Amino acid sequence: DNRCMLNAIKVLGQKNARGVAVVDDEITSEELHKLDQQGVRGLRLNMEARAGGKLSAEESGNYLKKMADKISALGWHLQIYTNLHEIADLSNTISQLPVPVVIDHLGKLKAEEGIQQPGFNELLTLLDSEKVYVKLSALYRVTKDTTWQNVRPFVEALVAHKPERLIWASDWPHTMPAPGKKRTKEGIEYFYPVDDISILNAFGKWLPTEKLRTEIFVNNPTRLYWAK
Repeated sequence: DNRCMLNAIKVLGQKNARGVAVVDDEITSEELHKLDQQGVRGLRLNMEARAGGKLSAEESGNYLKKMADKISALGWHLQIYTNLHEIADLSNTISQLPVPVVIDHLGKLKAEEGIQQPGFNELLTLLDSEKVYVKLSALYRVTKDTTWQNVRPFVEALVAHKPERLIWASDWPHTMPAPGKKRTKEGIEYFYPVDDISILNAFGKWLPTEKLRTEIFVNNPTRLYWAK
């Protein structure tokens, strides 16, 4: 249900806002065109939610191709929520898709496992395809350390490799169950408490120059969301 997002774009105006939608697999070209007119510029695919995250690499690859074909004429991108293991398995498919791809939440890396963990090199290599972006978002999903310091080596490696393929996002309002709360279909879920200011301050240190900050916070998302 994209109505809240579409209303926000309408209120803010398409000069100031763009959207990424979640849609039914069988959405029609007419429905996609209508979303395009309302300011949507991409589809978000939650790969881990499909079949309980138990799809084979071939099945996941076919799904990516199917959805990419649906949006290629619109000039949209796919935003993929998945993990480094699946990214490594799908790297060839991703690099050959006819649309740009945004890897959500730092590829769900596990900061505690260090920068040599399987899949991270494949993520760096994907940036070289000039088709893939990595979203620097949701640090609380990749580490339990709220100083965020064990995420720094990964961000610095990505920045050193291809800063023009990185974008930042807040992931607000942090739709995870609060600590100690179990998610249920019936219950009201309070957002996960995150110190967003501390994350912004961390990026202020990790992106030490005005040029880098402007590239990642301004120029790259402008190219991705407003290029067409």
